[in-house]
Amino acid sequence: MQHQYEPILNPSAPNNEETRITRSYEYFNAKVCLACIILSLVFVHYYMDTLPRPSNEFDTFLKFQSQSSNLTTTFSEFEEHHDALIPILNKLKPNSNRLFVHFDSHPDLGTCENEGHTLQNLASGKINIEKLHNLAKIQSWILPLIMGNYLKEVIWISGYWCNQFQPGVYEMELGFDENGEMKVRSKVSGRHEYYWKAGQLFRGHLKMIKTWKLVVFSMNKNGNFDSIPIITNKTWVLDVDQDFFCTDNPFRKEFVNKYGEDKLKTLIDLHSRSMKYIWKVDGNVEKMDVFTFVWKLSMQARFELLPRMLWLMLRGVELDDIFNHHYMLPSHCDEEEIDLFMNRMGEILKGFGKTPELITTSKSKGTGYTPHDQQSKISRALKQTLKQIWYLEDFMVT
Repeated sequence: MQHQYEPILNPSAPNNEETRITRSYEYFNAKVCLACIILSLVFVHYYMDTLPRPSNEFDTFLKFQSQSSNLTTTFSEFEEHHDALIPILNKLKPNSNRLFVHFDSHPDLGTCENEGHTLQNLASGKINIEKLHNLAKIQSWILPLIMGNYLKEVIWISGYWCNQFQPGVYEMELGFDENGEMKVRSKVSGRHEYYWKAGQLFRGHLKMIKTWKLVVFSMNKNGNFDSIPIITNKTWVLDVDQDFFCTDNPFRKEFVNKYGEDKLKTLIDLHSRSMKYIWKVDGNVEKMDVFTFVWKLSMQARFELLPRMLWLMLRGVELDDIFNHHYMLPSHCDEEEIDLFMNRMGEILKGFGKTPELITTSKSKGTGYTPHDQQSKISRALKQTLKQIWYLEDFMVT
């Protein structure tokens, strides 16, 4: 007896006319469905290829997206560096463990002058973005973020021409003195203290203390470091001042116009030598009259600086101009190094392993720190470099 459920294609199955018609109809339907599926796939593929595509950078984003669930980050470009406060305070929530990676020719770590209780309110979690933005300056916008518990650690990456800090790790404290002014305190004495000498460094009792860490890296002429910064699972923000790649010093231009190029060279040499001693000068440098300062500095330097001071003074350079610290701000530009440092920065960022919560960048063209003839080129190259790593969503600063 035949099995009741024989396969349809079994030659031993019944072969009447009705069965044959049914089978032929089923095969025809299957072929039509398969053909429709193939044609649909061909149409979709052709149609997608004819659609306008965003750009090659978006392809890069898709490629990296397969390696990480979140490679989209907010990007904000603006003119003056303290404008970075606007996207940071609008987009981010306080996080006392957040890392701040800061590519810049200047540390921007000056203390912010207080007005009313704006900074104390910030430390207590009450933030007025407009007031804080008005208080901050291009040299003093990062420490308020530490005071507000937005940052815990600052990594400052600079070029080899910057000497505000020596490479290393600095354990720091931030708080308020008895007058309610923001002050910095270093746990270890050293040359780095000179950066805050102008009334900002404090050794007395502080209130509302925030501990924080400063890590300084200096990129050498080959674009390398003694050690490479590494970020694995930390929450972080990337900030790039475009004068990191090529920086000017507008104050030096004023000095040259007033006194001449030859005197500027002697002045720079004098300042370079004085860096070994100037942080040892006791007292508030900002409130000290220039004669007292020169005397104390000369005592520390054992008159090493005196011949150069006299040379400048005998040629008409005023004493106030000789010790104007703005003339020591870095000034350096090499077009080949711009490309080298840009590529090296991209390599470093690719190795960080985690997408930043936010990317901010300052043009610094209007302030004169990024040379006018280089800024547009640097801005384009920077965006291109970042888009090779992450997909950027613009955040407009108004």
